[in-house]
Amino acid sequence: MKILLFFLLLFGSLHAQQWSVVCSKKIKPKSLAEIKSFYLKKRRYFEGVKIVPINLSYSNPARIDFMSMVLEIEKSRWQRYWDKMHFKGFDTPVVVESVEAMRMYLVKIPGSIGYLPSKMNRENFYEIGNFESK
Repeated sequence: MKILLFFLLLFGSLHAQQWSVVCSKKIKPKSLAEIKSFYLKKRRYFEGVKIVPINLSYSNPARIDFMSMVLEIEKSRWQRYWDKMHFKGFDTPVVVESVEAMRMYLVKIPGSIGYLPSKMNRENFYEIGNFESK
């Protein structure tokens, strides 16, 4: 039993991937708490620049881990929150289908915020923090 547990832990950690929370260099938030306020649209501007939070689709495990570890919110709670916010006139963060699409948004949109695999070239972005995803 101990051997099985060891291999499960080893296998899981081998497949875990580091992700970086990044934004365009036009903005430089100082903390992951600020990122949370942008994703919940409690704050929509940073030093005069309109913020555009970007998410991967729910089918990507990194999105669920980002929501859980960085935003500290579970999927069901997130959906309820946005159901309420929609009736107040707010749109959900932009959703893209791939990491490459997220990277392109981050390059082209001055106030964009998202997350990319840490091994990906991030020299064009400002890094705010990290999280791990399976």
